[in-house]
Amino acid sequence: MGIIAILASIILPRYNQFTVQARISKTKMNLVTLKTGFANYYYQMLLEGEVAGFPATPPDSQLTTEWSQNTILDNGLRPVDLFSEEEILYNPNNNPYLYYTLPPDSTYTPGFALKDPDYNFEVKFRP
Repeated sequence: MGIIAILASIILPRYNQFTVQARISKTKMNLVTLKTGFANYYYQMLLEGEVAGFPATPPDSQLTTEWSQNTILDNGLRPVDLFSEEEILYNPNNNPYLYYTLPPDSTYTPGFALKDPDYNFEVKFRP
């Protein structure tokens, strides 16, 4: 019994550490996937000779399934249509990512940012 307790005390912290690392990796991959989808939308609009832009920021900044299915983009698609699985990604805790547009300033063009509120990771895109 004592040996099992010692082994458990060694293995459980490592298991928890691996679980946390897996969640962090998943949220980073999800943010890159979302960034790529929205950047592709920007470049597609540019290639079609349209005014290139980004999806409008949701009222609460949350990329929810409802927002992604009910928002119509300038090219007639919905944000959910920008992704091969036709669903918006949530973080590992099943919470929506945050999305907001970045205004232009003296150095940068307009862009957008995506943030995971639980793990505090953020990615930005400016063409």
